[in-house]
Amino acid sequence: MSEASSKKGISLVELIVVIGLIATVSLAIAVVASTGYKNYQTDMQSLVLQSDAQTTINKMEEELRELTEIETAEPNQIVFYANIKKDTAAPERIRYFVDGTSIKRGVTYPEGSPEGSAAPSEETEKLSADTGQTEQITTLTNYLIPADSEIFTYYNSQNPPQVVTSTTAIALIEIKFSLDDNPNKDPNAYSINTCIQPRNQKSN
Repeated sequence: MSEASSKKGISLVELIVVIGLIATVSLAIAVVASTGYKNYQTDMQSLVLQSDAQTTINKMEEELRELTEIETAEPNQIVFYANIKKDTAAPERIRYFVDGTSIKRGVTYPEGSPEGSAAPSEETEKLSADTGQTEQITTLTNYLIPADSEIFTYYNSQNPPQVVTSTTAIALIEIKFSLDDNPNKDPNAYSINTCIQPRNQKSN
């Protein structure tokens, strides 16, 4: 073979093979990167759901333990009194309730307290039809699964506990719900539950 023939460039076939290999490797890298990013998004959203659920139930548990009187006990709402600020003689009226896919908390402060006298904010306050006073409302989570709208179950003090509807018979409150920001996508719904025994409820 002549020296000129041995020094000629790569053939068209060799070029196509090289391009094919580069394309295959690039596609594999893209697939791995895309899968990794999707898994990262799923993991992060799962953490958001877990954090939302834990923060919501911790707040409920903290205040329900301190309740002194239950005004309303329904599957999707509980209204009670508790001195959550621990600096006034009169307790606050607290309401946890389901509103669509949201779990919300409403607080009505005693008349004359600094919080009760504050100017209303459109984002967090509205006039309570029950009390005629200003109720401060905050959203705890927006990811509640609609089928889980009945998040409260009430039990008496019997052994084993029996489900009750009378506010005067309640000795144990179970909270159970599931959160999911998009039922059609991962991650799966995150479920949480707890049981609370009020410490200071007035005996009847």
